[in-house]
Amino acid sequence: MLKGSHFARPVDDQFFLPLSVQAYDEYKIYLQDISQITISSLSDTWRYMWGNDSYSSQKFYKLCFLSIQPPTSLPWIWK
Repeated sequence: MLKGSHFARPVDDQFFLPLSVQAYDEYKIYLQDISQITISSLSDTWRYMWGNDSYSSQKFYKLCFLSIQPPTSLPWIWK
C-alpha cells in the first residue's frame, strides 16, 4: 500500500513546491529505501520491558526510576 502510493503518481505531482537539487537527491534515496521494505501479513506483537503485553504506569515509572537512588534521609522520612 505505502510503496504503491509513491510510485502511482509522477514525482512532479507529489510536491506543491519546487524541489531543490539536494531535496530531489534525498527523495531518490528515500524511494530506494522504501522499495526495499517488504510488507508482511504477520501480526505484530509488542511486549514491554517488564515482560508482558499490558501497559502499567506503575511498572513504567518503576522501570524509569530504578537507577535513581534517593538521599538516605528520604526513606526514613517517607515511612
